[in-house]
Amino acid sequence: MKLLISVLFLLANMLSPCWAEVKPITLPNGQSILTLPAQSLPMAVIQISFQDAGSISDSDGKAGRAYVAAAMLKEGAGTLNSPALSRRLEDKAIELSVSANREETTLTLQALTKHIPEALDLATQILTQPRFETNSFEKIRSQALTDLKQRSQSPGWLASIHFDAEAFGEHPYALPTVGTEKSIKGLTVDDLRHWHKHLTAQNMIVSAAGDIDEDSLSQAITKLSLALPKKAKITKLTSAPAIPQKIEPTLIKQTVPQTVAMFGLAAPKRNDPDFYAAYVMNHILGGGGLTSRLSNAIRQQRGLAYYASTSLSPGRYSAAIYGSFATRNESALEALNVAKEVLSTFAEKGATQEEVQNTIDYLTGSFPLALDNLRTQVSYLTSIQRYGLGTDYLKKRNAYFKAVTLDEVNRAAAKILAKPPLVVLVGDPK
Repeated sequence: MKLLISVLFLLANMLSPCWAEVKPITLPNGQSILTLPAQSLPMAVIQISFQDAGSISDSDGKAGRAYVAAAMLKEGAGTLNSPALSRRLEDKAIELSVSANREETTLTLQALTKHIPEALDLATQILTQPRFETNSFEKIRSQALTDLKQRSQSPGWLASIHFDAEAFGEHPYALPTVGTEKSIKGLTVDDLRHWHKHLTAQNMIVSAAGDIDEDSLSQAITKLSLALPKKAKITKLTSAPAIPQKIEPTLIKQTVPQTVAMFGLAAPKRNDPDFYAAYVMNHILGGGGLTSRLSNAIRQQRGLAYYASTSLSPGRYSAAIYGSFATRNESALEALNVAKEVLSTFAEKGATQEEVQNTIDYLTGSFPLALDNLRTQVSYLTSIQRYGLGTDYLKKRNAYFKAVTLDEVNRAAAKILAKPPLVVLVGDPK
């Protein structure tokens, strides 16, 4: 482990000047986009993301609307029906995807540099002139229902759905991104058209990495921006309620050989000063793989589960530390008690200086390797804009982690982990 950290630290110092030159481009309308230029390959990836256009834009009874609508965007646009659009993309080897998550809908395209102008033209048609034809809608809805049926067989997915419902109550965060059988069956083409109004110039974020021509990119995104509504007439979302504390777990009874546990606690948001300390704390707790405390206690020491992990999930309207593990039904409650003991011990006694330093060395040393492809790079650029981190974030990011102290990590642990977590069990624990 220490050898790996040393190698990663060396790589960080060797590679950091090469990938940190983020360049903003200001459009004629004053809007900015972020780019990470590189001419090593004649290729580029461009990501166009629309904030608040994910499942949080679904109204009550319309869960899954954004999910279905995002899939429908590739089913024809402008004068191109679905087969014609697919042929245009295939002829130029343009990879184009559209997806909706909890908070946003995102279009990502990858193409050779010479085909980027045509790719952006097709993206503009897709985003501004979707056909939303009835036949395609029935096909996509059928696929969504099939996907939903398959997901419903997964205890892990059921745990996450029930956890969100209990954690966020009436807030849109509680809605399942893929919807429910009832809500998907109740969707109409008019529902998709209403959702489409959420794609506006005001909530659009654009990021590009690779071999980019600034002038043509600026012209294409300006054209897209002018073709979109300036802003949507929608109700402004408020912060989600804090995840409630609960002594007893919620049990979702399933006849399966294993019980899946999901637990969560409120955590600092992305722009909170405690975010970096919480990130280091989470890595020590359960984000560091087999070396983390949770995995060591549940998996290595007791053999109760194949995996046990946690993740820090910062959203725009809420942030949480999520944890999960799967274990035999007869050992589910024992494993849960061990997990709670790990949380409370961390809250009470904190981390060690060695744990904190090893984590910081790993997080800073591995960062260049995390940026080894264009798609990852544009994702970082989008996050920079989403959270207002500043165009110099990639250069400063490692310094933020290096500044984290043991006292800060332990204060974060005491603040976050001392409370009883919300727990959902899916299975048949004995």
